[in-house]
Amino acid sequence: MPYKILTIPHPDDETMFFLPTSPSHILCLTSGNYSNLGPTRSLEFTSVLTRLRTSGELLSIPGIHDGPSLWSPSSLSSLRLILLEKYASLSQEHEEIQLITFDERGVSSHINHIQTSSIVSGIAKDEGYVCKKLVSIPFMFKWFPMYFIYIIYRYLLGSEIVIDLGGVRKGIKIMKEEYKSQWIWWRGLWF
Repeated sequence: MPYKILTIPHPDDETMFFLPTSPSHILCLTSGNYSNLGPTRSLEFTSVLTRLRTSGELLSIPGIHDGPSLWSPSSLSSLRLILLEKYASLSQEHEEIQLITFDERGVSSHINHIQTSSIVSGIAKDEGYVCKKLVSIPFMFKWFPMYFIYIIYRYLLGSEIVIDLGGVRKGIKIMKEEYKSQWIWWRGLWF
């Protein structure tokens, strides 16, 4: 069984989007400090790791911040080198690793999700790692229960989707209980 390394840009992405994948290790690229909640979100992330009984790291990389702005080319170069080192170290400890991240549309078109996907996918391609990506579903399916049918349809066709629908309830529960700083009224519309 591969050692699954989930790479995400923000604390809470693992529960909102990826929890049913059961990652072995989570690399979070920022503290999620866009609204000056970085210290709180860092503690919430640590609590989630404990609850999931998985390992993880909250990285601090100059120029890589939560927010709506593009990361600079020099920051992306630094990020790439750091991730290459992390993945190489973990691949020495484990026979087979599998990288997991967002797809090129970043689920919600969040620029940090998109740039994370680009870096992780590039490393996977260059280094020969298997990379699984969360498939972004079309906007109209996000607002109707029929989107589950779409997800299952894509899964059955052998897409790169990595969600096990049986774990979705667990993700919602952990999101509500552990990421109180991120539980804002409109998230209740999705969950």
